[in-house]
Amino acid sequence: LLALNLGCHVLVEKPITMIPSEAEHLLRISLANNLLLTVAFQNRLNPAIRILKQAVDNGRFGKITTATVRLRWCRYQDYYEDGWHGTWANDGGVINQQAIHHVDALNWLVGPVESVCSTISNRLNLLEAEDTMVALLKFSNGSLGTLEATTAARPKDVEASLSIVGEKGIAVVGGIALNNVETWDFVDSTPEDKNIKDKYSLDVPNGYGLSHGPLLQSIIDNIKQGIFDSPIPVPECIATSQLIHAMYSSYEVGGWVNLLNQPLSKKLGKVTHGNRE
Repeated sequence: LLALNLGCHVLVEKPITMIPSEAEHLLRISLANNLLLTVAFQNRLNPAIRILKQAVDNGRFGKITTATVRLRWCRYQDYYEDGWHGTWANDGGVINQQAIHHVDALNWLVGPVESVCSTISNRLNLLEAEDTMVALLKFSNGSLGTLEATTAARPKDVEASLSIVGEKGIAVVGGIALNNVETWDFVDSTPEDKNIKDKYSLDVPNGYGLSHGPLLQSIIDNIKQGIFDSPIPVPECIATSQLIHAMYSSYEVGGWVNLLNQPLSKKLGKVTHGNRE
């Protein structure tokens, strides 16, 4: 907010804000002042995710049946001892800190989500929020989804995967950072399909992946040309935050919540006076 008010273009590390209405305020200011505002959901630029998005947009899956996210990463207790990681006021748990990237990718590919039902737990780590969440999702297109996210995998980061199953095919993007095309199988195959795994998979050093560079370069190129459109549209980033809030809200109320009601978590983005749960 300060940077926008000073006339600066802004790239925000995820999430765009802790509360969706704050992001809507930032968007209004950026548009009113012709400033670039975008968010570092860099996994959207992963080659594996880009080709998956192309397949969805081209209707290659036909009627989508299910979509799944699995995040099995490792964070030890010292990660949460810095005063802000894992707090409700400044961070949230695995779903708003680590898995938000994968929730964003899922929503971008298959969304919007109509309703969610979730539960959370602290299995190995002590923090205000959660180290583990599982959720069921109903998409507006009629498909169903599942999400499993944890920072309680041991002894290291194991998996960050997203799969789509449909009447005409199945695809799985995995690795530790949505970086590898692991399954690519369609009823109506094309000659290009046999090269998809090799062409669009990347070796990456860690869960951050390698797409921050391309994201930064696209922003720089746009600014040089006087183009201030966001490479990752802010309304879509707000939708991701709204979905995160719905997941937390579902746990808080103990059942399904509908995103049309714009449910908000009673805790995320709120000060809880340091009480650990």
